[in-house]
Amino acid sequence: MSDKPKSVLDVLAWCQSLENRLSSVEQVGEIIIDFGEERYEADSLLSSGENKARTHTVKIKYKEQFKKVLQVIPTIQRIDTDGNYSSRFEIKADNVTTSGFDLIIGTWEVTKIWDISVKWYAIGYGELAQ
Repeated sequence: MSDKPKSVLDVLAWCQSLENRLSSVEQVGEIIIDFGEERYEADSLLSSGENKARTHTVKIKYKEQFKKVLQVIPTIQRIDTDGNYSSRFEIKADNVTTSGFDLIIGTWEVTKIWDISVKWYAIGYGELAQ
């Protein structure tokens, strides 16, 4: 996102736009190899409202192992935050390997995330490891 979002709705609209663009990935020679969705409800760390950085990490394993590292793109499907505070959050894929990655959801300051769903896509050429 090159422009700073003005609201959570701006972020969700950007994620929907990203999903639309991903649907045409095959036209440039790459394909969506794997995908999945993770949902976190009432995660005590993300909803604590502590005035510090907090992250929730889950290890994602692909259905198959590949010869090359795939590009992973996480998108937000839905988010429920406490309206009494600013909504600060990030999602990212880290430690991407040929067999999976770490999906990281983070927040900071007093933001409270009550519910968040993240959909992820792994794209590339998808040659399987022997």
